[in-house]
Amino acid sequence: MTATVEKNDNFYKRLIQVMLPIVASGVIASSLSLLDNLMVGSLGETALSGVGLAGQLGFFEWMVVFGFCSGCSTFYAQFWGPRDLAGIRKTIGINWCFTVPVGTLFTLMAVFCPRLIMGLLTNIPEMVETGSVYLRYVCVNFIAVGFCQPLYMSLKATQQTKIPLMISSSSFIIDVVLNYMLIFGNLGCPALGVKGAAIATGAARGYEIVMLIIVVFVRQNILAAPLKEFFSFDKSFARRVLKNTKSTTINESLWGFATLTYSAIYGRLDISSYAAYQACSAIMDVFVQAGFACGDASLIFVGEALGKNEKEEARKISARLLKTGLIVSVTVAVIIMAVGPFMLQLFALTEEGMAKAKLVMLVRALGVPFNVLIAVFISGIFRSGGDTRFAAITEISTMYLIGIPCVYVAGLVIGLPVHWVIVCSYIENIVKLTICFNRYRSGKWLNNMIENM
Repeated sequence: MTATVEKNDNFYKRLIQVMLPIVASGVIASSLSLLDNLMVGSLGETALSGVGLAGQLGFFEWMVVFGFCSGCSTFYAQFWGPRDLAGIRKTIGINWCFTVPVGTLFTLMAVFCPRLIMGLLTNIPEMVETGSVYLRYVCVNFIAVGFCQPLYMSLKATQQTKIPLMISSSSFIIDVVLNYMLIFGNLGCPALGVKGAAIATGAARGYEIVMLIIVVFVRQNILAAPLKEFFSFDKSFARRVLKNTKSTTINESLWGFATLTYSAIYGRLDISSYAAYQACSAIMDVFVQAGFACGDASLIFVGEALGKNEKEEARKISARLLKTGLIVSVTVAVIIMAVGPFMLQLFALTEEGMAKAKLVMLVRALGVPFNVLIAVFISGIFRSGGDTRFAAITEISTMYLIGIPCVYVAGLVIGLPVHWVIVCSYIENIVKLTICFNRYRSGKWLNNMIENM
């Protein structure tokens, strides 16, 4: 009994050591987004709505990139079990072969057809104009995501979570300072408004590229090696990685597109409704990082155990992480309901926009436990064991067959207020969580993906 308690204590100690930097990194990134929204929001609801909607293209790209990286993370985590650094490096190389071209494509789209993109997301001319300006000047952000995310994911999987934290912290400071200078024309700079916000964000992402190169390659991190070693994989190795990444990439890409569709529906309601939605999203993202970090931790710890072929231990670890995710998410939801309405006062919303935002905040806070548990199951537990096909089918089928139709009918057919449209979207989450729980109990996700590689 004492040995079990001691083992649990050691596990939770390791969990905290890994999760805290992930949470801190996520909080810093989302705080950056919050400050961006606050500064842009001071220019009015139209600026807040236009920039927020334009940012959905970046979110969509991030989901496509994250999908491929997440499939690779199964191998990062499992290769880390036996400390196979050569396997990790070759996986990073495969990762870059996909994510860098994707980042380049999105950069070109932002530069050459921003109005077309914004026209697909909203039919409100003021939001199209504002969002187009933002996209054109934030374009470097897209290529930065394609280069940086494979390194961030591999650093987390090898439990070097302090490095992403350090880089995101300094990037946060740079972005805030440049926003202050370029949006409002402080410290001798021109007042560029929305254009200034985009330039500041792009510059901060460029800084992340430089810092990762220095920290990983110049300072000879354990991941460092001659570039040719990253691309020394053979067809057999690539085929096994790509088989796993296919499901996660399709999963996250279609999930991201569905989220983009949700935004397009909200963007067609009215400016104040989308401004309320955007303000609440910026605030909530700061708080929910602790919950979503449980998903990252699930992939890391469960994947490590499966890489060592310790399936029973992997099951026990997953159960602890589900419990942790539930406790953390409920706590976060309560905090959001308590402090969210006060934080909304920081935004320059109209009286109508503020009334809508308070209702949206309440409704979205109630949905946090559903979102976190789904993330632990799909992005963590199932992917740690390579059960990516089931995760993809579950994620996509519920969004496209339940979520989008419910939101479309509620928002654009019936014309319900924005907070009730969000309530209707939760039907999808209830169904999805039920399916995930049944799959988890079956144990079909307990697979060693690197055996005989």
